[in-house]
Amino acid sequence: MFGYIVINRKDLSREDKVRYKQSYCGLCKALSSKYGLVGSTLLSFDITFVALLLEDLYNDEGKIIKSRCHSHPIKLEYRHTFFSDYCANMQVLLSLFSLKDKVKDEGKYSFLLKRLEKKEEELKKEFPRQYESVRNTIERLDEMEKENCQDPLLMSKISAKLLEEVFVPFEGDIFSSDLSRLGRAIGRFSYLMDAYDDLEKDLKKNTYNPFKEMEKRPDFKEYVKELLKDAATDAALTLEHLPLDENLNILKNIIYSGIWAGFERKESKN
Repeated sequence: MFGYIVINRKDLSREDKVRYKQSYCGLCKALSSKYGLVGSTLLSFDITFVALLLEDLYNDEGKIIKSRCHSHPIKLEYRHTFFSDYCANMQVLLSLFSLKDKVKDEGKYSFLLKRLEKKEEELKKEFPRQYESVRNTIERLDEMEKENCQDPLLMSKISAKLLEEVFVPFEGDIFSSDLSRLGRAIGRFSYLMDAYDDLEKDLKKNTYNPFKEMEKRPDFKEYVKELLKDAATDAALTLEHLPLDENLNILKNIIYSGIWAGFERKESKN
């Protein structure tokens, strides 16, 4: 995952910071429980957002468990829910195909990939809809990159399908349409922000980036910002349409403020 779907800590209440950490640590515990300590290294803010969203939407408060953190010598409380486990599986699924794609691009076969591949058939069997969606999207992105597609909007829409099915735990229920739309919006924003963030590096290394041919345009930065605004607005409108309460302030904090941290950080360097 890209790592742009983060909270703005300074604008969150203490109570909401605690709730966020409980779900974040709950996802970490689920990853280590299901996939060993190597699983917890895959922990991302992006999938924590999905966990918070689904836990609230389906009213799954789960259990608050006191434990110790295996990464830091501290006591903690974490929230274990059905969606902690679901999101742990989705994190591994996304990481699996991301690492496979890295092998194709860089020829680097990692120990982590070897560990995750042992779980591939299990994931494919348990989550066939999500598995095929992620696999097909990665393959399509790879094809378009090889063709050097310089249409960032098109590329972001293709990439958005990575999260379209991941956001939907139960196919065809009353929330599935809105969850798909929210997943696509978040996916578009993340892809565009990552491409914009990596542009300077990709120009130096002469590696693929969908913004390469337009970065000299005088209105380039404004064009990128408008693309990001469009995706963020779609995400916000969809979020507001869902019947959320317990985690709503956290989710709105992320969509309205947190996701812009990467853009603001990059702009401050220029």
